[in-house]
Amino acid sequence: MANAGVRTNAGAAVQIHGGSGDLDWSRVVSVGDRLRGELLGVFEQVPREGAGVSALARTLGVDRSLCHRVLAALRPEHSGEEVLRRMPGVDGLEQVVRAALRMSGRGEASSPALAAVEEFRRLIWDAGGSHAKLSRWVQDASSRSVSVVGEEPGKTNEDARSRRSIMEGASRILGYSVDAVTMVAATRPMPSRPDCVEGGTISALAGLRSRAARVVVVSRAVQLRPGAQDMTTGVSSRPLGERIDEGEGLIRSLSTQPLPLAACEDEDGTLRQVVEANTGGAAGVDVVTARQWSGMPHPAHDQERFWAQSCSVQRPARRLVFDVYMHRSMAMVSLPSITPMLWRPNLRGNPLKHWDRRVGSPPTLELLGKGIANAASPAWERHAEMTRELFTQLAWNPDDFVGYRCDVDYPVWSAAYIMVFEFGNED
Repeated sequence: MANAGVRTNAGAAVQIHGGSGDLDWSRVVSVGDRLRGELLGVFEQVPREGAGVSALARTLGVDRSLCHRVLAALRPEHSGEEVLRRMPGVDGLEQVVRAALRMSGRGEASSPALAAVEEFRRLIWDAGGSHAKLSRWVQDASSRSVSVVGEEPGKTNEDARSRRSIMEGASRILGYSVDAVTMVAATRPMPSRPDCVEGGTISALAGLRSRAARVVVVSRAVQLRPGAQDMTTGVSSRPLGERIDEGEGLIRSLSTQPLPLAACEDEDGTLRQVVEANTGGAAGVDVVTARQWSGMPHPAHDQERFWAQSCSVQRPARRLVFDVYMHRSMAMVSLPSITPMLWRPNLRGNPLKHWDRRVGSPPTLELLGKGIANAASPAWERHAEMTRELFTQLAWNPDDFVGYRCDVDYPVWSAAYIMVFEFGNED
């Protein structure tokens, strides 16, 4: 089973002198993130039979080992600077990219992917004129991360203070806030259709306080799959617990009783469930909703071979706890990563290709291990109970699953924290 690693990125403002110019760490990471994002976008448009290195190399008509180096560098566990270090030389990379552009039908004129390659070339020039010098720079900067690269004292606290300022400002503007946004998702292969998966989510707004505004409380997990709008056929969804709309069910046993819910119908006919302003007292209101779905394609059988689960921070919150439980058959053959991105409704496909939407450095991804023995969280005293409720509603054995957690103080408001599981290549 692949372990959930801790992705480390250096401070954004540090410069190290060398080569023919000054290299800024944030620039190096940004170039790598952009290069990966643009290449993923091109490769997913290349028609080919089968997945993996050999299939892509045959389709492009390039050397397999060259293709292998490019695909290996794009893996989600690598941060931006590591993407650059693992890439082949620019000439070989450009050969692969131009072949992919031709096969994808995009053409080479004004290609964002070729622009990213040229940016990589300029970075190499500033590092002293060779890929090897840039790689040594990255290794040297990483090895001296405490004294040179910029995990300088107070940096983490400074980031947290900035996120807190965003949260408090948004709370003042909107008139409400949440102590904790917590979500638990579980996914497994469908017993009757092994080429598809099924799952469920349970979400809590814990300590919701509203001073002046009605707050919409129905929220959903979003499956980020290529062509998601075209995949409704065969995909079903139903609420768990007491139905409060077409997709969500209210778990009353975990919600505030009595819950001050009201229906609010907009002029366009949309019906929303809301919590009225000035309810819940000093402790606020807890709202827990859940849903079940089935019929999504199994990621191991898709050309892109990844699964992504998203938790969007739609309300100003002091804490985010986002747990994903993957069936052990899926956890054993996948590699997880986590990244925060500015949310937008059409954010589809592999999140790593949306490099321009990324918000800061990835948080730590924690491995909870087998089952739900480690489900408790100080963010909300009922989080473990909520996790048990999901598996009870689904009638699934939690010991068949492996858990992963993203835990963030003052998550970025309006960001989506996306957990990606890459299922690798066939060869």
